[in-house]
Amino acid sequence: MKCEVCDKNFSSKAALSAHIFGKHKITSKERFDRDFKKEGAGVCICGNETPFKNITKGYCEFCSMSCARKYGIRTSPFLPGHLLIGFTEETRRKLSISQSNRLQMNPESVPSRGKAGYYFSKKNNITLYYRSLWERQAFEMLEQMNNVKKFETCKFSVEYEKPTDYKIHRYIPDIKIYYSDGSWQIIEIKPSKFVDNEINKAKFAAAKEQFGNNYAVWTENDLN
Repeated sequence: MKCEVCDKNFSSKAALSAHIFGKHKITSKERFDRDFKKEGAGVCICGNETPFKNITKGYCEFCSMSCARKYGIRTSPFLPGHLLIGFTEETRRKLSISQSNRLQMNPESVPSRGKAGYYFSKKNNITLYYRSLWERQAFEMLEQMNNVKKFETCKFSVEYEKPTDYKIHRYIPDIKIYYSDGSWQIIEIKPSKFVDNEINKAKFAAAKEQFGNNYAVWTENDLN
């Protein structure tokens, strides 16, 4: 990396920042704002300004610990949909807008989570968290279907009796689909080799009892 003032080369942003401040009296924040700052950075979901960390990390995601606790973020700047349970609709709306803006402005910042990740839906104008590559493929398919008005990750759970301990547990289905004709559907995506698993069968039965014909299980065969 090269200093724009004196053309001296450096191996990292941190080294360049130290040189610019010590030699040219330009702070890291001024340097970051001028050359690296993305749109939306430095502003908390609540609208207040956030503290500046350093030239490498930029700005904090939130203005205070109270905001970080209030909006449920732990270590990631993105929040998976299944962690939004219990949040108000307004809070979910603000988080979705914030996540979508970050993903659109800086898609390379999305953290790597193996087969899980984030998908920006133009149809919904929101960022959706997927827990498997099959789920992502379902998002891509729904995005192209003309009879689908919108879709979202489920934010509710279904109670079922686990056959291994006979206790009541909860599971969260994958997707809720809203169709153009006003109908809706709850979808669970599961590889075909796991469909006959006894625990999964208990989950499916409980969801079927609750949602009737509005519930369906999709396998990889439904996504091809």
